[in-house]
Amino acid sequence: KFRDPPPTAVPALATEWLARSYFLQSRGDLDGARGAALAAAGKSPGFGFAWARVAEMEFSHGQTEDALKAATRALQFTPNNAQAVALQGFLLAARNERQAAQDRFETAINLDPALGNAWLGLGLTKIRKGQIEAGRQDIQTALTLEPNRAILRSYVGKAHHQEGNFQLARKELELAQRLDPNDPTSFLYTALLNQQENRLNE
Repeated sequence: KFRDPPPTAVPALATEWLARSYFLQSRGDLDGARGAALAAAGKSPGFGFAWARVAEMEFSHGQTEDALKAATRALQFTPNNAQAVALQGFLLAARNERQAAQDRFETAINLDPALGNAWLGLGLTKIRKGQIEAGRQDIQTALTLEPNRAILRSYVGKAHHQEGNFQLARKELELAQRLDPNDPTSFLYTALLNQQENRLNE
């Protein structure tokens, strides 16, 4: 609910630290969110979801190798954790290991067909391999599962742009901006679209 916790409230349980991590991220405090995730894992070292969260936060700080180690540890404790598997896919994609990344995303989808991040990763991987239409369809599957995630609309808009469908691209990007005006992704892609349409001032 975006309410500040009482100033004297100190999390006692690993799950409370995990919740604090998500709360701090929602406020833009990535360092604090990372610290809370590490506290959750420290409080309960066998808590796979805490290690998956640590992996997410390390990745957000550009610490790819530390993120990969944390994701691997998460899967030692929770081998069917689809989010951790999908995160491995993003980490492999960041190292340009496209086929290995695609395999991880497909595994995550098999574990949890409703995981938007897995469909997003699969779509982005296909697009990077030149399979733009197939990639867009996968990202649209993610968007169907999570229609209020601005980042998904931004990526669908970008894919429409790459296919030359500027009208649909602009529609998705405008929706993304309304959903999350603080996310710069849609504004960047809109600028590139305007440039291609010779709308340089805009």
